[in-house]
Amino acid sequence: SFEDTRISIYVFGGGGLGKVVLATLLDANIQVSGVIDDNPCVPAIFDCPVISAAEYFYRTQITGDLVHVAIGNNDIRLEKTEQIVQLGAKLLTVIHPTATIFRGTTVGLGSFIGAACVINSNTIVGESAIVNTGAIVEHDCNIDDYSFIGVRAVVGAGMKVGRHCVIKAGTIPEGHFDLPDNTSTQIGEIYRR
Repeated sequence: SFEDTRISIYVFGGGGLGKVVLATLLDANIQVSGVIDDNPCVPAIFDCPVISAAEYFYRTQITGDLVHVAIGNNDIRLEKTEQIVQLGAKLLTVIHPTATIFRGTTVGLGSFIGAACVINSNTIVGESAIVNTGAIVEHDCNIDDYSFIGVRAVVGAGMKVGRHCVIKAGTIPEGHFDLPDNTSTQIGEIYRR
């Protein structure tokens, strides 16, 4: 449990998404040990210390740490997730308290579900996926691992979003279809087959 003081919780990534994830945890009164960043440019974010990735990976006692990799770029998120898991840390799933997740939905390890998201019933959100602020994922969808659903984007009922896909902010589907792995939409696009 989060109350166990022997568990250290970290957010990996000090950019915009990292700040959102950190704020979500802090607002839920979850004690965060620090923010890990490849290029730390500030000593702290929201009073949490920022440490370099090199410093974090050098530590000998990261086994059992809970880490959320809060990096929007799917490829970098995959790389950092593999690094921390290989060293023994565990992935932390973060769900904003204002998100609505309906019965029968599963959210994979390391994923982030942002504020005001709606994820309808019988949907699967894979590992280390991001469903960003205000996005809507309709019923019976499958969002595969390491995919990114942008702010106020919509995933239509029954859609399968492949691995490493990016559905950018404000994107809306027209019709029912699946997105193959590594597909990226444009901001605000009405995407079609």
